[in-house]
Amino acid sequence: NGRKRTTVGRGVTGRTVIAEVVETDARLFRLLRTEGKEAARQYWLEHMNGISRVEHLLHRISEGRVDPLEATRIVPLDEDERLAVDIPLKGECHA
Repeated sequence: NGRKRTTVGRGVTGRTVIAEVVETDARLFRLLRTEGKEAARQYWLEHMNGISRVEHLLHRISEGRVDPLEATRIVPLDEDERLAVDIPLKGECHA
C-alpha cells in the first residue's frame, strides 16, 4: 500500500497511554461470575481503588499531557456515568 513500516526497535514517540489496569482477586472473579460485569467493575472502582479510563484521561489532561479538545476522541468523558450502575454488593446495604 506504499506505507513505510516502522523499523523494529525505534518505537513510537509523542504518545501517552490511557488505560484501565485491573489487578484481580478472588472476590472480583466471583462477582464477575455470579453478579456480572457491572458489579465487578463497581467493586474494582470502590473497593480496589481502581482508576477508570476517564479518571486516567483526566489526570493526563491536568498534567498537560493530553489536549482537552482531543480528549473525547480518546475516551468519552461521560463513560463512567454511562457505565455506572448502583448495585449493592452482597452483604452490603446502601443508605
